[in-house]
Amino acid sequence: LTTPTVALATSDPADTEPASQSLTAGTRNFSVTNITAGTRTVTPSSAGYGANASTNFTVIHNAATQMVVTSQPAASIAAGAEIAPVIEIRDVYGNLVDTGVDATATVTMSLISGTGALAGTVTKTAVGGVAGFTGLGAYIDLIGTKTIRLTKASTVTGGGTAALTVNTNSFLITHGPANTVAWTTHPASPTGAGQTFN
Repeated sequence: LTTPTVALATSDPADTEPASQSLTAGTRNFSVTNITAGTRTVTPSSAGYGANASTNFTVIHNAATQMVVTSQPAASIAAGAEIAPVIEIRDVYGNLVDTGVDATATVTMSLISGTGALAGTVTKTAVGGVAGFTGLGAYIDLIGTKTIRLTKASTVTGGGTAALTVNTNSFLITHGPANTVAWTTHPASPTGAGQTFN
């Protein structure tokens, strides 16, 4: 064969592979778009010729463009109980941003829907692009339907990306177990002897 047709296959099914092309004078440039971070190879093949895989090469994540809530708050949480979502900082292709300044960015929770206050520790430094709030004691005091926003601080001055946000699913804060009796209407003062109050 003087102009064999060559197909190129990568080790990542998510990659964008080029169409098969004929060689010219025994050569051809191919363009591959790598998608998923990790160790990869590229293997050309052609009828009548043995396949010959490339050496391993590493695909790294791109710049941070999104946050994903990988562990949502429970659908129903008692007032005062811990709220502990987990987020990942990812690039446009969904790769975890596990290196660089965005991998250790500060992530802050805030209440954006529903009444009450989000109290406790609401800020966490990401580790390897992951920020989990378990064990920090964040909670909401009033019952009702709530939504929390998580915000990654801007890291532009350190060579990273602008602030990013993501919202949790809505969840319900319910009352906790009864632990006190409260007056709703106190007796009038003064109250005359023999007078009934309710």
